[in-house]
Parts: sequence; C-alpha cells; structure tokens
Amino acid sequence: MADRIFAAVLLAVTIGDAVIAFTVIRTPVQYDPLARESWPQILSIVATVCLLTILWKPDTAHVDVTRKVWVRLCAAVLIEAVLDSFDTEAD
Repeated sequence: MADRIFAAVLLAVTIGDAVIAFTVIRTPVQYDPLARESWPQILSIVATVCLLTILWKPDTAHVDVTRKVWVRLCAAVLIEAVLDSFDTEAD
C-alpha cells in the first residue's frame, strides 16, 4: 500500500513538472537536438511511465533491513561525509 501512496504523490509532482516542462521552459534558439528544453520533457515522460507502472502493479517483495545493515549504511554515509569535508580542491 505504501508503494501506491508513494507513487501517487510522486505522480502528482511529476505531472506538475511535466506541465512546467511542456509549457514554461522555452529556449530562444534550439541549436542542439537535446537542448535545455528537451531534457525536462524526456525525464517527465519517463518518470510518469515508471510511476504509472508502480501504481498498476506494485512490487510485492519485502526487504527486511536488520540493525546491522542500518549501522553499516550510516557508517558509510558518515565516512563519505568526513572524507568529502577534507576535499580541498577548488570547484
């Protein structure tokens, strides 16, 4: 049931994004076949199809994540955050 609620909420957001992508975003000169105008349109179409698939037939497999796995995931995120804070390369 949570799959369908999640997909329905994201579908509403994606439809809003698609409306913006197809009506608001315009480039004055489309010099590239996949310019700034096309990517949001493509992504909104793909996301809508994926979310409709989830709504139509949600996954019935249950993933049971143990406490040990959560600790490892949190440790990996923490290590990445610490290592990223030492990155001194200028952007």
